[in-house]
Amino acid sequence: MKLILLQQVQYNYWANKKYVEFFEQYPGFLNKEVYSSFKTPGLTLVHIYQAQEVWLARLTGKEIDFDALKNYQLKLSDILFSSQSLVDYVQQLDAMELKKDIHYQNLMKQVFTQPAYQIILHTVNHGTYHRGQISLMLKQLNADNIPSTDLIRFYDEEYIED
Repeated sequence: MKLILLQQVQYNYWANKKYVEFFEQYPGFLNKEVYSSFKTPGLTLVHIYQAQEVWLARLTGKEIDFDALKNYQLKLSDILFSSQSLVDYVQQLDAMELKKDIHYQNLMKQVFTQPAYQIILHTVNHGTYHRGQISLMLKQLNADNIPSTDLIRFYDEEYIED
């Protein structure tokens, strides 16, 4: 299980890096408004970052500063730092820790319990979903060179099995 989870968080980092590199090259697209879940690709990236930070804090038992996250202004480097933190977290876990129950509350104070591995997979899947939205937003804006972030591309381009 750890190998699969590690692959997933490494994929998440790789895919987020593809979009960071795209927006570093074409920053004008970050704040273009398009009809989607969020008004702009930049706001979608903010949401990806915020969610990663919340889930990582829940996994590690750290306090979540919701006010700071709510007022967060996008820095592309933060997305990569957050994504790498998720990789680092998974790397240091053993099989038993991956199955450990994590107890948390949502914003409505509802209490939930999930094993760590489910939260990790959710976090990666959540990012994949929203990167798909960004891809569609960029297509609607007639952008060229939109990154391909399919998992199979990660295996082809980046992943080296130990």
